Amino acid sequence: MVDYPTDFAIPQPSGTFGAYCAGGHRDVEGWLEPSILTAITGFIAFQRAAGLPATFAEIGVHHGRFYLGLALAMGASSRGVAIDVFEAQHLNPDGSGKGNRQAFVSNMARLNVAADRQTIIAHDSRLVSPQQVISALGGQHVSIFSVDGAHTVEYTISDLELAAATIAECGIIIVDDLFNARWPGVIDGVLQWLRSKAGTFEMVVYGDNKGFIARSAVASAYRQMLVSGPARRFGAFHPVVFAGRPSLFARFADPRAAFPLGSDAEGAPEGRVDFCKGGAGAPLLGEGWAMPEKGGVWSIRREAKVALPTSYVARAATPLTITLQAFVPDGETQRLTVSAGGRSVFSEGVKTGVHTIMLGREELKRAGAQGAERIELTFGVERLFIPSAFSLGSDNRELGIRLVCCDA
Repeated sequence: MVDYPTDFAIPQPSGTFGAYCAGGHRDVEGWLEPSILTAITGFIAFQRAAGLPATFAEIGVHHGRFYLGLALAMGASSRGVAIDVFEAQHLNPDGSGKGNRQAFVSNMARLNVAADRQTIIAHDSRLVSPQQVISALGGQHVSIFSVDGAHTVEYTISDLELAAATIAECGIIIVDDLFNARWPGVIDGVLQWLRSKAGTFEMVVYGDNKGFIARSAVASAYRQMLVSGPARRFGAFHPVVFAGRPSLFARFADPRAAFPLGSDAEGAPEGRVDFCKGGAGAPLLGEGWAMPEKGGVWSIRREAKVALPTSYVARAATPLTITLQAFVPDGETQRLTVSAGGRSVFSEGVKTGVHTIMLGREELKRAGAQGAERIELTFGVERLFIPSAFSLGSDNRELGIRLVCCDA
């Protein structure tokens, strides 16, 4: 039995990669949830501790937003392989992305990613052999292989086969657009492929539009890293079953929340944590919430949990201020409660509308377990209501409160 690393340091993103995590990725055209940069930081640290080479590959690089993130995260000594049809769009069967070789090369140069350590293969991915990829990496296998090519079932399965044939023993395959409703061929292809590889490959974790696949022999070690190991602060992780095997659903933390990268949080005041889609608070959400939306996140159970970092709660002597919106039928009132570590810290009747509540820091700190990194807050309501039942739009969900932000 192989002993996989369990105790290793995850370095703080610095230099060009630190700037990329802090917002520089937006200068490269493409699609990428910033939280995925947090995720790969943990995976790469695990792989380095396991002795894997600094090698990566991607099918479907577009202009390089994720490819360059991998290059910068792995460092100047890394080697990469970029596979894309680029301007030969007649080879792109479903129009998922439109690569531009010149833009990709220009972005590499601007970010000081060494061109002589990258191999560009401008071909249909189905015509690329495993040996081409391995040879391009100097005979080494791939540590991280990103699959983001054509989004049909056939291409997804073919690209996964190429990735599986080239990755190292502890390698990771990252699949983009896993649950994107616009591209159902991806999830269909992934499920077919994983079921055909039962006992060999499995989904380690998925979230933020990507799925992370590894060999079954190492998958549990990666999950342990995320749930209880060095990367546990990198998000909220929930156990699930995927294609018949244990897996995790994740809300990875924005790198600006996971690391002290400076405060370019798009104009947000210092100390504010937003729970909207893409906000720094989204990864702190536990059970009982819907997916974050533009204006915040709705509770869909009578109890919903948030895990705030203890260091955030203890930052100052002033009360912790939480802004939320209650959904209650006009003229009615219901009780809103907040508990910390099982202790009640707030209880009050609320009507529909926006509310600001203040929680005493000393009381919150007393409620937290000694030495714990996070304090769990539980928001409770007596009842949930369906907006459409009151002729308020077409939303058929049962809703309680919408959590907007928290100010330290």
